[in-house]
Amino acid sequence: MATALQGPGAWVPSRRRKFNLKRLLVYAGLLLGAGFFIIPFVWMISTSLKTYMETVSYPPALFPVKVQWFNYVTALRSIPFFRWLANSLILTLVPGFGLILSSSAAGYAFARLRFPGKNYLFILIIATMMIPGACYFVPTYILWYKLHAIDTYFPFIIPAFCGNAFYIFLFRQFFSSIPKELDEAAIIDGCSRISIYYKIMIPLSKPALATAAIFSFQWSWNDFMGPLFFLFSREKFPLALGLAISYVNSQRVRANELVSAAALLFCLPLIIMFFFGQKYFTQGIVTTGLKG
Repeated sequence: MATALQGPGAWVPSRRRKFNLKRLLVYAGLLLGAGFFIIPFVWMISTSLKTYMETVSYPPALFPVKVQWFNYVTALRSIPFFRWLANSLILTLVPGFGLILSSSAAGYAFARLRFPGKNYLFILIIATMMIPGACYFVPTYILWYKLHAIDTYFPFIIPAFCGNAFYIFLFRQFFSSIPKELDEAAIIDGCSRISIYYKIMIPLSKPALATAAIFSFQWSWNDFMGPLFFLFSREKFPLALGLAISYVNSQRVRANELVSAAALLFCLPLIIMFFFGQKYFTQGIVTTGLKG
């Protein structure tokens, strides 16, 4: 009787201790990684609230002696911030809508329709993801130059309505995880393939839509090389390019606090969008890899 009690009694707590220790190590590693990545953001916030002399003092101090909230007002007034903000929204929302519309339609076709060479075409599309972006900058620039579309938003908007390999793969994986019985029931009720796409598939794909929207918004909002290549007029700059051009010249290179204040304002839309779409974003990342 004593042996029976001592056996499980000695083994179960040991297993629990091992499990708790493993969980503790995992949480400690996650906290360490989170702290490592959040340090630059905290430093940017701190710098945006300091005076210039505090930003260059040695040894550097994490917290400002007196909080300088007026740095944000000065940063907004020193550049055409709201004009560039409107340009960034145009270059982010319109291409994002085009990418989601075209890529979801292509993903639905690859997931549900049957046509000759479907698998080979899908492999070819996915293979384009392995081509570095720098390889097609010059050919793309020559193409749009021949079309007289340089210094316009057409190089950003028109390709977005032609789909993207990453988003096509994302939607194809998600649509493949939806039971085909829904399609069959809808076809029996008289629905066409187009009706099934926008009446059944799109309402069910909120996680995939949120994931695509967040990725598209992030990539377009942070895009620097594209506007640098195709836009020359200062009034057409997005925020990413405008801030870089404005604070590189000799008159403002010493304004470390203004650079940090403007950069923080630039990051706010990304942070807000992620927190609002975090639930669907996590679901989309998990479910898009369930079925091939």
